[in-house]
Amino acid sequence: MKHNTKDKVLKWINEQFSFFQFDSDPVYKTTLYFKLDNPEYDPEIEVYVRKTTEEMEFGFEATQWDGYMPAPYPSIYPKYSTPLDSLRSLEEEEMKEKILELLMKTINSRKRQYRKCQFCGKRVAAEHRFDKSTCHRCASEHFGIVY
Repeated sequence: MKHNTKDKVLKWINEQFSFFQFDSDPVYKTTLYFKLDNPEYDPEIEVYVRKTTEEMEFGFEATQWDGYMPAPYPSIYPKYSTPLDSLRSLEEEEMKEKILELLMKTINSRKRQYRKCQFCGKRVAAEHRFDKSTCHRCASEHFGIVY
């Protein structure tokens, strides 16, 4: 499975390579998203690559629950970054390898946050679980929890 994911990520990097190159054009897209299409994960894993003026950042976005009566709000979780100057100094293939390495580390970091629900069997992100082994949906169905 890892090899398959790595192949998909490398294909995506090649398709999006113009994003990773450094144009003098100030109007360019600054964030790209890579979705790991795997129905086993709920929600599907999606990571981002964000280019700033100084670095390339790799991370993911997820819901965070906060407050006395917890309410969901979107949050950004940067995991890794690399200075643009160091990427600029690399040959094209070396640059692709570095981006692949950081994307794979980000994907694997996010994957480790998922656990299998004891009832439905889906791998669920931490922010969508009632406890370590029950997703919100199944907690509502089996324990009467209201979200």
